[in-house]
Amino acid sequence: VNIINSKISKKLKGHNVHNQERIDALMINLDGTRQKTKLGANAMLAVSIAAKKLSAKLKKLPLMMLLPKHLLEFPEAIYEKPLLLYKYQLPLIQQ
Repeated sequence: VNIINSKISKKLKGHNVHNQERIDALMINLDGTRQKTKLGANAMLAVSIAAKKLSAKLKKLPLMMLLPKHLLEFPEAIYEKPLLLYKYQLPLIQQ
């Protein structure tokens, strides 16, 4: 928590919370290590998730609506039982 409050928050302050790629790139550059050891991978992941959740809240959308589609698709063949990902009903949309 200390690293998030002291280093990461200072670097991200003033940046657009809706630009997830930029937020992640700023943290990766700030860390500067291949293994994410300077800031810690868990701290960076927590901030990345928090930014995505805030973006969804500001857009008044469920978080899952902002996740990349490939993260929501799991082939049932690799599971013994079908995986239920959605708690929300989604509107029918054309793709």
